[in-house]
Amino acid sequence: MLTEKVVPELVECLSHFRVFTFIFYSNVFLQQDFGQDSIKCSSGS
Repeated sequence: MLTEKVVPELVECLSHFRVFTFIFYSNVFLQQDFGQDSIKCSSGS
């Protein structure tokens, strides 16, 4: 009963965390390679 509520929230939390870390690392990678302008362009599209 309890796990039915907890597990989906935990999965959602983990998925948000993975998305955040992916975006963070990709932004750092893009900054090193292409500079700030590329990030503004890619986030805008």
